Amino acid sequence: NAYFINGLMGEVLNNLQKIKDCRVISRRTVEQYRNQIKSIPEIAKELNVNYIVEGSGQKYGNTFRLRVQLIAANSEKHLWGESYEQEIKSTKDIFRIQSQVAQTIATELEAKITPEEKQLIEKSSTTNLSAYDFYGRGEEERRKYEYYNSDKKALKRAEEMYYKALKYDSTFAPAYIGLGRVYIRTHYYKTFYSENFLDSLLILADRALSYDDHLADGYYWRGRYFISNGNTEQGAKEFDKALKYNPNYWEAYDGKGWF
Repeated sequence: NAYFINGLMGEVLNNLQKIKDCRVISRRTVEQYRNQIKSIPEIAKELNVNYIVEGSGQKYGNTFRLRVQLIAANSEKHLWGESYEQEIKSTKDIFRIQSQVAQTIATELEAKITPEEKQLIEKSSTTNLSAYDFYGRGEEERRKYEYYNSDKKALKRAEEMYYKALKYDSTFAPAYIGLGRVYIRTHYYKTFYSENFLDSLLILADRALSYDDHLADGYYWRGRYFISNGNTEQGAKEFDKALKYNPNYWEAYDGKGWF
């Protein structure tokens, strides 16, 4: 059940990234510390941050337990900590905890949350538990490919999980983005010189945004499509839209800087 807890903590991080008043390091960067024995001050110095969020948990049957704590990096003082135990009857039970943790952390840090940001944080992307579960499994497989050893079998398993998620909820926007990520990593160089270079990525991003027009990932991948096909002006607009809904989206800044 590691994928489930990883997904919970990932969404807490994603929710924090939506708050402009917070500077939040990306999941890709912090993942390297998962099995490290470095001290909190060492990690904080390397990342140039003032606070660290730690989390762990377990899932048994239809119930999960999550433990989260906020730590001041220099003093290693625990500023806040909480344990959550929740029976899963609907996806709302999961999204509520993710939203609550992120907003509590922001409050402890005295970060300002705008009404628009609060609405984004509290938004549920699906009401179908099976779709949510398969999507979480897909994300875990994709991360295995991207973060660790470029295992193409893991990428194929991710694709299968995203399709299963969409079988249960065809309006689940993040699952289309998951398929887009798989597509670009599988076919980018195979189609580089073709007339329809990355067209499938655009189709998937458009489909995702048709169901959720506040999805930063959708605008980012649209931006990648336009930049890759020479339309830098439209690409810049798409990256700016991504940053509107996720001010900590490092890849969007990278994309703008690149072109």
